[in-house]
Amino acid sequence: MHPRTTRRSLLGIVVAVVLSLAPSFSASAATGTADLEVQDAINRGQTWDIVGGPVSFVEDVQNVGSAPSAAGVPYVVRWDDQQGGGDAALVDVTATGSGATACTVDEAHATAVCELGPIPAGGEVDVAIAGDAVDRASGASATNGFAITVGGVYQRTGGWGVIADEAPTPTATVTRAAGDDRYATSVAAAKTVWPDTAPVVFVASGTDFPDALSAGPAAAHEGGPLLLTARGALPGTVAAELRSLHPRRVVVVGGPSAVSDDVLPEVAQAVPGARVDRVAGVDRYETNQRIDADAFPDGGPADVWVATGSDYPDALAAGAAAGFSHGALVLVPGQATILPKTAVTSLEALRPTKAYIAGGTAAVSNGIQIALEQRYGVDGVVRRAGSDRYVTAQQISQTEYAVGYGVGTLDMASGAAFPDALSAAAAAAATGKPLLLAKQGCVPDFTRIAVDDAGPTSVTLVGGPTALGDGVAAWRAC
Repeated sequence: MHPRTTRRSLLGIVVAVVLSLAPSFSASAATGTADLEVQDAINRGQTWDIVGGPVSFVEDVQNVGSAPSAAGVPYVVRWDDQQGGGDAALVDVTATGSGATACTVDEAHATAVCELGPIPAGGEVDVAIAGDAVDRASGASATNGFAITVGGVYQRTGGWGVIADEAPTPTATVTRAAGDDRYATSVAAAKTVWPDTAPVVFVASGTDFPDALSAGPAAAHEGGPLLLTARGALPGTVAAELRSLHPRRVVVVGGPSAVSDDVLPEVAQAVPGARVDRVAGVDRYETNQRIDADAFPDGGPADVWVATGSDYPDALAAGAAAGFSHGALVLVPGQATILPKTAVTSLEALRPTKAYIAGGTAAVSNGIQIALEQRYGVDGVVRRAGSDRYVTAQQISQTEYAVGYGVGTLDMASGAAFPDALSAAAAAAATGKPLLLAKQGCVPDFTRIAVDDAGPTSVTLVGGPTALGDGVAAWRAC
């Protein structure tokens, strides 16, 4: 709860509106400068008591500069129960004007995000916020009200920031799971979950990401870790870990172009009593389909996550979420206008009741969403997306893990380099921990907010300082 400077006691529901933001912020452009200002419809730090009804107001975001503003600047609205006894229900957040986009309202987790821009020079966007307080159990109006924190387009050095108030600095203890290279890091990540033995181990290329993305949630579902290998030879650290884990089965993911035939006998030599299988297709999408079929031979997961196979960040967080719900990850060529045959085959075999899409339409097209809705209905398809990979991971975390959240620990990986992040996604999927992304030297605001909301006692950074630097360990803001 934020400090309040004044209060007038009246009858009815109490609505507190708190604003704390920099008065203006600018971004350079080739032919001038954008300068965004929020023209407050409310006074900073003041509390209003609204008599007997809901609250509504409009915030004006104006570009008083000489150039268009950047695209995708998040305007964030967060709210919560003010005094207990009634749940806050923000009923509508809309943005209108040149440079406005649709706002995403997540009532379950008390957050709404409008991505603004580009706003032309001299233009403005009106963000209308309407809220009420209700008792969710009875549906009746609550008497205790709720607090709304709004606003939040400002610029920090190095890029656009978010949120009305400064993102909180988490207090969780930070530990690392890391090795001398990506292969040793995959071993270190596996040891955080399987310190002794495991019934199955998946082995995938550490030099490319698609097959390992598919393997992570499948390995978690079958109860084992993901280890990374070089294409032409099994690293000694990985061979030693295989011997230590003593699995009954090892699944090598991907064809010979990803993991050569020379690696399979080395795996068999490390665990002579284990069955060694290669699961592969002609490309990353068919490999994904065959991995899902291998992990779910009888179908059955209630949920599937659909992510692009062309890049890795969204699929990392989606794979961790899939592992949390014992679901499957389905990779698609994101800009296809229809579901590819491999995805159709997977969905028909898996028979889910709900499909989640990771990432915005730039990652997974609207055409694929429509195709999914034709299968599962509009209510059976949910898209989790943010303005960038860091916000998308936060959105997945805060919606799929019921973050409010009380998790004891969570994992953090690089959003800029995939090798260590692949190991992080697999470990998080196995333990049901949220996976958040950070930059090399700092933690984006949305990630800091998600960690603060989750309230973990510890956070594990998966990867060494070249992937996640000391600034991440110190919660340095981006």
